[in-house]
Amino acid sequence: MSPTHGRYRAQSLLSEAWRNLASGASLALVLATCTAFTVLALGELENQAVSALDSKARSYVDSGASTYVLTSEANIDPAACERLTETTRVDIAGALRRGQSVGLTTLPAAPVQVSEVTPGFISFLQVPPIQRAGVLVSEGLAEEVMPDNAARQNSARPRQVPPLTVAGVYPWPEDGRSADLQYAVVAPVPKTGRFDQCWARSVDPADKPLDLLLTTLVRPPDSPGDAVPAQLNRDLGEAFTARTDFETRGTRYAWMIAGISVLLVAMTALRRRATELTNAKDCGIPIGAIATQMTLEALIWAALGSTIALSALTIANFTHGKGDIVWDLLALDTRVAVSAISGALVGSALGVKLILRKPTEHYLRTR
Repeated sequence: MSPTHGRYRAQSLLSEAWRNLASGASLALVLATCTAFTVLALGELENQAVSALDSKARSYVDSGASTYVLTSEANIDPAACERLTETTRVDIAGALRRGQSVGLTTLPAAPVQVSEVTPGFISFLQVPPIQRAGVLVSEGLAEEVMPDNAARQNSARPRQVPPLTVAGVYPWPEDGRSADLQYAVVAPVPKTGRFDQCWARSVDPADKPLDLLLTTLVRPPDSPGDAVPAQLNRDLGEAFTARTDFETRGTRYAWMIAGISVLLVAMTALRRRATELTNAKDCGIPIGAIATQMTLEALIWAALGSTIALSALTIANFTHGKGDIVWDLLALDTRVAVSAISGALVGSALGVKLILRKPTEHYLRTR
């Protein structure tokens, strides 16, 4: 290293930094490994925490906790009910009414109630697009009337009184939601006449579109206790807490911990090179040039370790099928990686400043 006109040339900085990296004097491989492990560990903890919250939110929606039902016999306008999806607060809506009972040859003593529904209601049943005309049968009922599992293939009629034809089978888990459709036959019908119920699922699970449901009534209820919207599934709570849970999750400071950890690693590594740095200062190398060179070396090993960890985290997220949140996880992981690199830069600059406050003799005595 040599000064030139009071300024240390950039070419010399780069050359010296490269020699330190290539010779191993900067401990770049060890430090990059430490950085990669830190980013990988903290990033994975963050991914697991966020994925668990996402699964909790999906369960809340899928189980019907964000679906609300307004019941008023022969008092629901089906067209108005389905128009709720035109708002920004409802993504699925449909009407339902009681139809006639049908007798099944396998259950001759127990006629099954047919529920007539509008086309939009089919989305609540989580079935593939219907390819032919016919009714939908719940899995629970299908197991009773079709032990040969033919209905699941959408290719045969159940053992029942004609003319009903099964077009599909829908799941209705016992997860706390209303059991009205657990053993039922559902028949899609046009949006005409009056219906008994309007179902609506909120776009934001924390929102309760109760006021919108009331607009589907043909006439005001006879008493205040009638036509009160109710949550389809209350087992998971009436309030959606996933947003609060996300903001208060234990890993929300993972990025900060990554930065502080790598900062300490950088400072510790420079302490091992204290005599080298103070000797460079005694030889006339400007303190700014020394700090710049150490920071440049830190940038290289920190960026290398962070890139390796970030790549591993991204591959894991795509491989494990994180779904719609994979890009959100990538953003969180990137924040951890950037914080680690920042910590390395700050730690190097701060480490140089602290080390050069004392002469070379001090570090020779403490070796």
